[in-house]
Amino acid sequence: MRRLPSTRHFELFVGAAFVTLALVLVRESVLLGAGWGSAGPQPGLFPLISALVMGSSGLLVCAQATNPGPGDRPFAEQSELVEVIKVAAPMVVAVLVLPYLGFYIVTALYMGLFAVWYGRMPWYLVLPLGIAVAVVAFYAFEQGFKVLLPKSIFYGYFLPF
Repeated sequence: MRRLPSTRHFELFVGAAFVTLALVLVRESVLLGAGWGSAGPQPGLFPLISALVMGSSGLLVCAQATNPGPGDRPFAEQSELVEVIKVAAPMVVAVLVLPYLGFYIVTALYMGLFAVWYGRMPWYLVLPLGIAVAVVAFYAFEQGFKVLLPKSIFYGYFLPF
């Protein structure tokens, strides 16, 4: 049987990722000016402090992951990883088609297909609900809040979104 990555491996990876991101943010904060100017704090001061806290937390996570303890247990069983992939894969597809189908169509399709596929709901209940959610979201964002969200390639032809 193939050995799955342990919790310790993922803790080390996440801690190292936090430290790496913190180093990039520290550099950018210093370039912005991370001191105290004549008018008060410079623009990079708060990001610098946040990056230092993030980097310290990442180092702490790495240090805790190297200590002996229960970190050798598998991060997740294979069946658990399959469930995560079942949820994550539709999200990735939705993000990839968003520039072409727009926010509202993607929202309706994502919700509808996910409900039918993963939730095992009948399509004849999901179809009107998906359309209703897209229409309500369109009027709420575009008309109510005046927030422009990505439109589909069909915008202007036969769909208002």
